[in-house]
Amino acid sequence: MSFSEYLSSYIKENDISLPKLAKQIGIDRVTLFRYTTGDRKPANETIVRNIANVLCMSAKEKDILLEEYDKTVMGEEIVNSYKYMCKMMNNLADVNDFLNPKYSFQKDSDTSSFTQNDDSTIIQSQQAILSYIVRMLYNAAKSDSPHERIMIIMQPTQTKVQEMLIPLLSGADVTVDQIICFEKNIEKSYLNLEALENIVTQSFALKNYNVYYHYEVLSTFLSSAALLPNVIIAGGCLVTFNSDMTRGFFSRYPKIIEFLTGEFDSICKKCSMLIDQANYAEDVGTLNLVLASKTVGTLFDQPCIAPCCDKKSLEETIYDFPAKQGLIEALIKQNGDWNDYVHTKGEMYVEKIISCCSKSGIEAILKTGRIGEFPELCYAPLSYEFRLKILKRMVILQKEGIVSYIIIKEPINLLKNMQCYWTPDDIIVSFRSIRKDSILQISMREASILNTVSNFMEYIKNKNMILSEEEVIAYLEDLIHKAENNYFW
Repeated sequence: MSFSEYLSSYIKENDISLPKLAKQIGIDRVTLFRYTTGDRKPANETIVRNIANVLCMSAKEKDILLEEYDKTVMGEEIVNSYKYMCKMMNNLADVNDFLNPKYSFQKDSDTSSFTQNDDSTIIQSQQAILSYIVRMLYNAAKSDSPHERIMIIMQPTQTKVQEMLIPLLSGADVTVDQIICFEKNIEKSYLNLEALENIVTQSFALKNYNVYYHYEVLSTFLSSAALLPNVIIAGGCLVTFNSDMTRGFFSRYPKIIEFLTGEFDSICKKCSMLIDQANYAEDVGTLNLVLASKTVGTLFDQPCIAPCCDKKSLEETIYDFPAKQGLIEALIKQNGDWNDYVHTKGEMYVEKIISCCSKSGIEAILKTGRIGEFPELCYAPLSYEFRLKILKRMVILQKEGIVSYIIIKEPINLLKNMQCYWTPDDIIVSFRSIRKDSILQISMREASILNTVSNFMEYIKNKNMILSEEEVIAYLEDLIHKAENNYFW
């Protein structure tokens, strides 16, 4: 329902007089009528809030009206991208909870009844389909086979199945290969965002999780032998089921499984690999740090301080570990070095860094000397002198246009122990889980994912949720003044 439709239906359902309402709002009747027909839209959000207040809308009704207005002004794709990005970031904030093995389905899996007698079975309920899938995944996770493989062709919007993967397979030495189909239809682009949310979480939690994607419906890939569009093959068994999970088919028949395994591998060749995954603690300085002439963006609670660091301070602050010198050299090579407040460009200088962060994230650096970009056990808290230098260097970088600090006025669900990092020129979006002793990074190479991040940025700009360039400098200079007077000490 659009803004005009929602407003019009609310007025009609509550039998409200348009002339009387227009007078109370302070606009003419014709303008209000055009709002209800969609021929005109309010000039700003203040007018919409005024309309909602005069109508005595509940908080929920007001939120719906404002969201529909945002969709009218910015487009549904941008608003949905913001909503799903916030939801995903909120879920990813606790992603480290998934990194330990959890087999919470053990009692319900009833593996003892999963016998060779189950050669081929027609399944006619969601509960039965889920039961078969649980037992297949559980048996695969507990298998002694050194090369156990699970093959899945299924939209991640099948959330009941997706939610099983982490508790059943986390910590297990199995390979999970999954083929998904992104939605081409822009009106259904929210399905892509729901898929992304599941995939990123599972990529952090599962040891060997490979995702392949294509823009096409599942059924176009599968031969008639597949019977139903969703297919899971694990531990010498397969189950197929329809979109609403009301009908399914289970089989142990080797020829069927062999045939569909071949079909799966054939489909993989037509798809693109979605994720590059790297779990690295020692080689943290060698991945995705050297970027020649690329515009790089980061989305994090704290600002990107890499361009503010000098070699001497890094050597004094970072503890000795195998990759220390490699990390320092990579950072300096990328971002250049500092002699107090004189900045020299590096050999592989990044064209521009866009760093989206919050006020509280910047102030946390001054208060604690801790930065979320780097594992906490690898460096000492920054000295107060170094913290102050970072702040002054941020002002210089902002004024010179080398870094654009996008500072959000009010707190939103920014990534706390995560960092979203993107390079538009290469169409790469990376998610980094920063733990105390290491970093886990997932890089996703798919245009719609970058588009989602870009839409998120567009939304917060359109909603005036960020400081202007002038306000950024004024805010940082005010922090410097407070810091020099030991306000944060």
